[in-house]
Amino acid sequence: MAILTSCTLIVAALVVASRAQRSNDNFLVTVKTGDGEDTDTNSNVLVVFEDSNGRMTKPFPINQFGRRHLDRGGIDQHRVPIPEGFGRIVTMQVSRDNKHVISPDWFCDHVFVDDFRINNRFYFPIDRWIEGNLVYKFENYATCLPQFDPSKNTRELTLQNKRKDYEFTYHLGAAMVKNLPRDEFFDQDYHLRFIADRVSTVARALAQFPAWVTFNDINTMYRGEFALPESFNFWKEDSWFGAQRVQGIVPNIIELCNKIPDKLGVTEETVKGLLEGSTLQQALRNNQIFITDLEVLDGIEYRNNLDHASPIALFYLNRRNQLMPIAIQLRQRKGPNNPVYTPSDPFSTWLVAKMYYNNAEGQVHETLTHFGYTHTIADGIATSMHRQLSPSHPIFKLLKPHFLYLLTVNKDGEKRLFTPGAQIELWSMGFHGFKQLLPKGIQHFTFERAIGNVESDHTARGVWDKQVLPYYPFRDDAMSMYNIIRKYVTTVLINYYDTSAKVRADWELQNWRAELAKPRAQGGVGIPDLPGSRIGFGDVGEVIDLVTMIITHSSAGHSAVNFPQYDTYGYLPNYPAMIREGPPSQKREYTEAEIMKLLPNRINSLGIVATMKVLSWQGTNDLGDFEKRYLFDPVSLKAHTKLREDLKEFSKEVKNRNRNRLFPYKYLDPNYVPNAISI
Repeated sequence: MAILTSCTLIVAALVVASRAQRSNDNFLVTVKTGDGEDTDTNSNVLVVFEDSNGRMTKPFPINQFGRRHLDRGGIDQHRVPIPEGFGRIVTMQVSRDNKHVISPDWFCDHVFVDDFRINNRFYFPIDRWIEGNLVYKFENYATCLPQFDPSKNTRELTLQNKRKDYEFTYHLGAAMVKNLPRDEFFDQDYHLRFIADRVSTVARALAQFPAWVTFNDINTMYRGEFALPESFNFWKEDSWFGAQRVQGIVPNIIELCNKIPDKLGVTEETVKGLLEGSTLQQALRNNQIFITDLEVLDGIEYRNNLDHASPIALFYLNRRNQLMPIAIQLRQRKGPNNPVYTPSDPFSTWLVAKMYYNNAEGQVHETLTHFGYTHTIADGIATSMHRQLSPSHPIFKLLKPHFLYLLTVNKDGEKRLFTPGAQIELWSMGFHGFKQLLPKGIQHFTFERAIGNVESDHTARGVWDKQVLPYYPFRDDAMSMYNIIRKYVTTVLINYYDTSAKVRADWELQNWRAELAKPRAQGGVGIPDLPGSRIGFGDVGEVIDLVTMIITHSSAGHSAVNFPQYDTYGYLPNYPAMIREGPPSQKREYTEAEIMKLLPNRINSLGIVATMKVLSWQGTNDLGDFEKRYLFDPVSLKAHTKLREDLKEFSKEVKNRNRNRLFPYKYLDPNYVPNAISI
């Protein structure tokens, strides 16, 4: 779909306005029809303006059957006569008839009205389908709370109809839109097709080679479109393995460990010599031991009954503030056939243990951290927003840029990635494991632990305090992003909710929260511990908490778990998506050829690398540079300007931080973070 940014649209309208004859006798009315399919109309469409004294202009046809103007993506202008003595515009009414069955529907993007008597422009960002035989009444900026809407009945009827278009399905365990509404259609970008064609060409060239023999063989894959991933340079290093927990593709599961779990077979003897002279108990007391536990994989059946790891790993914070891996147990329950691997083991033994761990974490990442906890959760939130908030609601307008393409991407991604025979089959678990793991993991999702709820999540894991874990690039950059976003959200929302009474009286807002909190078994989105109480939001601070989380989740959160995919999975030994054998029950050493046999063959390897290349491509605007603007009131415009300024400054700060980091972390640089989950 051709996308015009809001700035482009405004400039285009200004250019047209400058060319039109400036007249104090007419309003210059600029009408933009939506860019999507079937947005144009043959219907008769009328506009009426009202001033503060209740005086109205005569109904003016901006479209007439047989004299069509409102074409898809078009910008049309009309001169509407101003009655003598007419004051300042207060409202605009829009209506269309239902007489013509050929293309009756019309999607109005916006209407701008220039009043040259006072050199003022009135903004009506309508952004909705204009249904037949209804009268829509909009104040300037077309943004208001439902209790103040001059067209309450039409607003409610429109929402009732949208609920029919935006229904929930739970077939993957999460609440997602059932069928893609027509508002959400867009064409797949040419870049994706280009990559797919490129993949096919390279795949044919590599088809004659059935398996890897040496690490150097893997390097033959990296040419042209496929640059050598960054992880190639340090994938064998323990310092990198530790750093992946705080700046890798799953940066939000590591926890402070105060006690060794009974199921983990680690003793003082196990880690002797790995703690810089300390005992394990001393390190625990000093908050120097950290843990990751992939228990969620336990009991999941992989495709072809492949045995797999569900590992636990321990990390030690050394005197240089580096997280160093000190123990990996590949299955959940300790025992004689479930050894604990440590850096004291032979190099190849320890290296393979780390590969098995990363392989297991990769299954969690792709199913839960990435698709489940970002894509599907955002899908449910966005679907509920469409069901419960009018397009005139300020929160709808505030959030919509951060749901750009989301529902379409999810439908397309499910088909291309997460169905039998699709790309998920290149991961060890396959679709068979995916369909078990996703609903199991979704049961554990809470607002408190959402990736966009930065402080709350890190506090729950015991790693919020920088004195406990000084080096944590994801936490530090994510919190900076969260604070910038929160300042923006606060400025916008306080303008509309200047009293708590307005929050409590906003039934659309309260209904939205109720549906987000309602259990999935009862037809809701099923997000526990939302801000507010059982009776709803009580003040604007609670609303700010939720909206800030959603925007952070959809921008910075998704960026952190999506865009590192090529640099992470792209070099196969670093983070193997597939390992073709179950984890060993006894320690042993490996030759290079034996390690290569664990990895997928060349064709499957290329499929993994190509998939990661596509998913790591950013094709939409950076955060704050909205593809389309919905809020035009002066306070929101000023807040948006400040948001962009703050993000620009933070981009410089990220680059400064990276100069002192052990491994650079670019994925939360605002120049790298899109507005929405659009890939």
